[in-house]
This record gives sequence, C-alpha cells and structure tokens, in this order.
Amino acid sequence: MGARSSKNTAQNNRSDGHLLEYFRSTFRRGGGGDIPIPPPFVATGGTKTYSGLYTIHTFTSTQPFQVTSPSDVSRTVDWLVIAGGGAGGSGMGGGGGAGGYRTSMPEGPGGPSPSPNNALNLAGPLNYTITIGGGGAGSSGQAGTQGTSSTIGAPVPLTTTGGGGAGKYPEGCTQSTSGGAGAGCGGADSGPSSPAGLGSAAEGWPGGARSGRNGGGGGGAGEAGNTDGQGYGGDGKTSVITGTSVTRAGGGGAAGDNLVIFPGGDGGGGPGWDQPGQGPSGTANTGSGGGATSWNVGGAGGNGGTGVVILRYLT
Repeated sequence: MGARSSKNTAQNNRSDGHLLEYFRSTFRRGGGGDIPIPPPFVATGGTKTYSGLYTIHTFTSTQPFQVTSPSDVSRTVDWLVIAGGGAGGSGMGGGGGAGGYRTSMPEGPGGPSPSPNNALNLAGPLNYTITIGGGGAGSSGQAGTQGTSSTIGAPVPLTTTGGGGAGKYPEGCTQSTSGGAGAGCGGADSGPSSPAGLGSAAEGWPGGARSGRNGGGGGGAGEAGNTDGQGYGGDGKTSVITGTSVTRAGGGGAAGDNLVIFPGGDGGGGPGWDQPGQGPSGTANTGSGGGATSWNVGGAGGNGGTGVVILRYLT
C-alpha cells in the first residue's frame, strides 16, 4: 500500500508540473514572446479616489476631466450629475427645491426621479469641462432664487436643471418656481394653496402646497415636498457610486406663522428657521434646497446647496 501511494504521488507531481508549464506557455506567451499588457486608462480631474475595482472622480468645482490614454483604450463610465439647489423663501416661506438629479446608476425607490440613463463609453484623448451648479440665493423679504445647472460638457453633453426657488408671504404659490425639483409655496392669507413649483422630467419632484400661512416643503430627488407631512422637504436619492451609500438632493423645509418650522428632506435639505439671521442652507455639494424663515424673525431664506458631478470606471 505504501509503495503504491508513493508512486502515485510522484506521477501526480510530474503531471502537475507539465500542466503548469502548459498554462504558462499557452496563456502568457504567443509566438515565442510575451503578450503585451494593454496601456492603462489614464484620466485626471476632480478628487480621485478608489473603491474596490473602481476609480472615482468627484467634482465639486468647475474644472476639466482629461483622458490622456490612447484612443484604443476605452472604459465604460458611470456618472452622477446633480445641479445646484434652490433657495428657501423669507418670512413664512416655502422650502427650496433640490437640484436636478440624473445618473446612470440603478438607484433604489423614489418613482420616476431619476430614470437611469446610459453609461458613457469614453476613450482618449479627450477634454470635457465639468460644470458644477451653484445654489440659489436667499434674500431678506424676498422669494428664493433658482439654482444653476451642472453639466458634463460636449461632446456628451449631460445637463441637470437647477432647483426651484421658493415662494414667500404674502404671494403664496405665485413665486415658487419650477426646476430640477420644484420649490414649495410661500404662506398667504388668501388665494390658491397650490400649485407649487414643478420638477423637471426624470430629475426631481414637485414642491409642496401651502397650508394657510404656512409654506410648503421643497421637492427632493426622491419624493415631493410635503410627502412626510405638511411643510416637510422631500427626501433625496441614495447613491453608491463612490462605494459608500450617500443620500443627496433633499428639498428644503418650509416655515410659517408664529415661529412654525418644518424639517428639510433627507439628503441635505435645509430645515425651516425660527431665529434671526439667514436660514440654513442646503448641504454643499448635494444639490439640496435651502430652508425657509418663519414670520417676525427677519433674515433671508437659506441658500441652495451647490451641485456635484461624480464619474467612476473600472481601474
């Protein structure tokens, strides 16, 4: 028994050696030489990080995305583009709408906002300008202004719409504007309680209606204003494009009479504000809407949060 076992082991070792040499010669060499390793996909721009098999470029300011590798080296590139959020209204104001949200990633619940778009197929050399949208500005005694667009430049191009600026007292819904996500109505003593600002197709949800002298919440990327309660900002969407789950593009919270305030939406929406001074802004680089200020505290509605563009590809 021992001799047979030793003989078989020796034969197996010889066979294993032949098999290893076969794989080496077959898969590492062709025609007597090493198979050349293709050149890497080389790109610069934004803040460059790595997660698992992916390289990620995060842009928080306007700058170029440059690919310097040769034209026969390409990558499928996933993307997330969020515009700047709208500002909240002053004095019984509505919440600002989130900036438009578009992506190639298949992301979670939230209805038609956003619809996944196709990934990009990029090869060098190329130079795209990545434009980051600014948040809308809040002003004392004024309605909030709309955010501005974020863009991946030509020859793509991909653009999202700035979030709507919120209405204020006493104009109610007449000053709440549409955008990527719509802004909430301001409070009013009379007149229609809706409609609030509308969201752009597949970019965001509408703002919320007013309830008497209380404003309506700003729309988010994931739901409309007022969905979670009167004056609540709509929630944003959650993305894993960076390798970490992050929620962005929430709507701003509204405010009303007698220091009534409402929370902003998940994902960075600014809450309503009942203290002197400017209301809370949407979180920077999430495209979230700014919060409104309540009556008799003075100050301006919160500014919208700036936008962001994120690209990722296999390293």
